[in-house]
Amino acid sequence: MEYNHHGNHQHDVNVNSITTINHIANGNEGLFLSSSYLGISLLCLGLWWWIQALRQRYSSSSTSSSVKHNDHHHHDHSDDAGYHSSTKTIGLWCCQSRLCEGICKIVCCLIGIVVELITLKLGRDHEYAQFPFYTAMTTAGLLDILMSTIMAPPKGLDSMIYALPFFVQTYCLRAQSYQQPHITETCRLLISYWAFIVGSSILNEMIMNENKSPSSSSSSSSSSSLLWIWIKCFTVIFHGSWICQTGFLLNSPFNPSWNEHDHDKVMYTTIIFVWHMLFVMIAQLVLLLIVAKCYGVSPNWTESTDSSLKRRTSHKYDRQSLNSSNSLNTYDNIEYTKLLNTDYIE
Repeated sequence: MEYNHHGNHQHDVNVNSITTINHIANGNEGLFLSSSYLGISLLCLGLWWWIQALRQRYSSSSTSSSVKHNDHHHHDHSDDAGYHSSTKTIGLWCCQSRLCEGICKIVCCLIGIVVELITLKLGRDHEYAQFPFYTAMTTAGLLDILMSTIMAPPKGLDSMIYALPFFVQTYCLRAQSYQQPHITETCRLLISYWAFIVGSSILNEMIMNENKSPSSSSSSSSSSSLLWIWIKCFTVIFHGSWICQTGFLLNSPFNPSWNEHDHDKVMYTTIIFVWHMLFVMIAQLVLLLIVAKCYGVSPNWTESTDSSLKRRTSHKYDRQSLNSSNSLNTYDNIEYTKLLNTDYIE
């Protein structure tokens, strides 16, 4: 009887130890450093894409406005030359920005790999490192450099490569959330699901831009294009913001760790997730207003940016009609002067 009692007690101890091991959050060692760097990098990438899209949009608006203003003072061929030169300038600027973006991606990925190696020294398992994500993002950076220098890839290839790191992260974080305690599992699942949304938004932007109707006006197509860019940048910015927040929640060096089994903390985590969405939306709107103010144009991106260019061809006919009306007025003035002179002579 004593032997059986001792055996049952040992069995209960083993079961409890196994249960305790299964409820310990694995991979959170050094997570604050890893998540902070990765989150800030993605946050800067999303802000860069958003500012670049706004600059390209509003610079074309200001160029169109200047062309419309100069059209009242110069000939048509000089306006065409100015318009084409401005278009070439915008194209060269976009090419240079893509080159800088590619170089920055590669440099940031190399630094990120070093950061992940440091977290391994802090006791983190290599299965939880972000090496696959940085490798895929390095490929995207190399593609940016090649596209801006010597390579013209097929349409849509760049978007597919840009979406690849986020789909890789979707798979990795979904696997890392398996058999984790509640808060850790919730954070990693939210990152996994949102990474899939980021990759899908990048591909969706590519698909919608490729499927533009030829009969649709350029203003409406430009507005819808900026809308898809808005969604893409929102998802990337929010993704980086939430990854940073995850580092604070799971491995904060400033606050004690949360009770992983507290249901209230799990609900609080999801509330923080939703509030991050609101803050990112407000930040995007503020940037839109600031960039529009800098370019001196209306922040309403739905306005027609090419309306002045469309009216350029009609200005010629307007001037012709104006010249004809002026000629008629001149003719009437001459006839009236002759009539006065005749009356005076008589």
